[in-house]
Amino acid sequence: MIKWPKASLIGGVTILLLFVMSAFAAHLLTPALTSIAVTPDLDAIVPDKIGEWTKQTDPFLQVGITAGDDNPVDQLYDKVLMRSYRNANGDVVMLALAYAKEQTQDIKIHRPEVCYDAQGFTILQHTIHNMPLDNSVVPVHRLLAKNNSRTEIVSYWVRIGDKYPNGGLDSRLEILRSGLKGKILDGILVRVSTVVEGDSGLDIAYDLQEKFLVDLLHHLDPQARHLLVASN
Repeated sequence: MIKWPKASLIGGVTILLLFVMSAFAAHLLTPALTSIAVTPDLDAIVPDKIGEWTKQTDPFLQVGITAGDDNPVDQLYDKVLMRSYRNANGDVVMLALAYAKEQTQDIKIHRPEVCYDAQGFTILQHTIHNMPLDNSVVPVHRLLAKNNSRTEIVSYWVRIGDKYPNGGLDSRLEILRSGLKGKILDGILVRVSTVVEGDSGLDIAYDLQEKFLVDLLHHLDPQARHLLVASN
């Protein structure tokens, strides 16, 4: 019968216990990730008539909501809505909503400045404007983009969870923080764009886009509204 040295036996048991405890601790510290279960029906949520704005046939082909063919829409987003609206003065705004139930480091919303650049536009201007909304503000990114055939102004925001990340790095950090807490955040891109003639009258055009966005939010029920804007 082989007799193991007492010290070796105790050491072996200690190492085994450490392995077991480490595995158990790793299991406890690994978050059980949860995400949104139901995909909202954007077509049903967003009305055809929004105040003075009425849905119409798209007069222009909207710029896509991905950065290229390597990122198919159905891999990035669970639901997409793209419409145009016209008011009584003949002003037209193009609305794009792109919703994703799960924002991860590999799959997340593409920001419009990236999409426009990938589709042949030059971004001439990029500013951030705080849009008042009841008792809060929404940080709206404003772009001026131009290609060989047209000039567009764009107003947009990206909501991830209850935050409005300022850029790609902010998005990654927010996704990381939520993942450590065991939660996968949803996200949505809210974008409006307008074709303009030259660079004159841009402030008026941006103000018109803001009016449309505020009208849109005020014509949604509370649950749908919190889909587009942060609830805090």
